[in-house]
Amino acid sequence: PREKKVLVRDGNAIESPVGWTAVQGSNEKFVYSRNCNLGIKAASSTSDIFLMNDDVRLLHPNTFEILQNVMDKNPDVGILSPLIQGDVGEYWQSHATKTLQLTQVRLCFVAVLLRREMLEKTGLLDERFTGYGYDDCSACREAVKAGYTLGITARAVVKHGHGDNRRSASYNRQEYGTINALDAVAQKQYLDKYGDLSLECK
Repeated sequence: PREKKVLVRDGNAIESPVGWTAVQGSNEKFVYSRNCNLGIKAASSTSDIFLMNDDVRLLHPNTFEILQNVMDKNPDVGILSPLIQGDVGEYWQSHATKTLQLTQVRLCFVAVLLRREMLEKTGLLDERFTGYGYDDCSACREAVKAGYTLGITARAVVKHGHGDNRRSASYNRQEYGTINALDAVAQKQYLDKYGDLSLECK
């Protein structure tokens, strides 16, 4: 209850929750990184940031406190994910068994805690990624380049997925029509930026 909570919404179907700061996203095509950046800018300028997609549910009390405690005890970790039940593209995010499981493969930004100090070095998420995915891959590569590690903790667990949807409802309104087309756009943008499609962050 003491933490500042920010809802970034595209469209206006969701009412502003009591006690939250609501930020209206652009009326243009949905861009995940842009909406994340709006939320980061609206949050406290000194605190770490927990990003959570609209299809994620918390499964137990003190999720934020657990994540923050793990991050505080491991100052080299720049991005920390809870254990995720449901669809996720990185193996360890759904199979970690330790208090801290480090990985060199990118973390999917289903639900992640971002170190504020890291963001000050890497900058915000890259809004040039307008397809589906690879924006989180880029953020992870930039974090590792800045000297941070990526981790998952099994002490906090969230559920990913809402009904039959395997991705944010925002993507369902894209004009491309299919997730494969959106993925192809993001792959090209990632390849143009890094020269390879590796998901390993070295």
